[in-house]
Amino acid sequence: MATPQSIVVVEDECIAAEDIRRRLVSWGYDVPAVVATGEEAIRSAERVRPDLVLMDIHLKGDMDGVQAAELIRKRLNVPIIYATAYNDVETLSRAGVEGPFEIINKPYDDLEIRAAIELTITRGRLERRLTDLETRHQRLLTLLCRATKSASSTSTTVQPTVTRSDLAGWVSSEVEAPLTSLRRCVGSLNATELTCEQRVILENADRSLRSLETLVNDIQP
Repeated sequence: MATPQSIVVVEDECIAAEDIRRRLVSWGYDVPAVVATGEEAIRSAERVRPDLVLMDIHLKGDMDGVQAAELIRKRLNVPIIYATAYNDVETLSRAGVEGPFEIINKPYDDLEIRAAIELTITRGRLERRLTDLETRHQRLLTLLCRATKSASSTSTTVQPTVTRSDLAGWVSSEVEAPLTSLRRCVGSLNATELTCEQRVILENADRSLRSLETLVNDIQP
């Protein structure tokens, strides 16, 4: 059975917090924390590492929802959906809201919030996979550089420290599965409306995919 997706709710009105918590649970989500301040939101996100944070923009205390969200994104790279009952253009601009599902209005509409949650969690998961694949790509390039230097500095009678078979084995265990995931990710992202930032991520993914496929073909014995 799949683990339910987890959502931390940040809402300083008790009745509203309990209402959205009950809705999320009834839809099958896990709600490991419901907090009322930005500071508590950061601590809870660090503790439970949720799939999403539903963040009320206007919070009581020294830290509002935008400040808390910025720190959570920076430290944990967790997707955020902002919730507000106000049409505060200045605050929304400061939050950097671009996509149509990055902010939802109160009172909550069930269809709107469920669509926003599913899209935001899915995009966040895909972007994390792409980032992970970029890291793996860099590791492979580093390994190739080391192998090339080792081969060029070693006499013909001495085996290099990293052989072609070594690289092929590493590719088989480390690259083939991410390549398959990347192909699926690129296909999924191409089927959705993307922000400028997400379009850049997709273009980088396309380049990484082509580069990795070339490397895999070249390395195989």
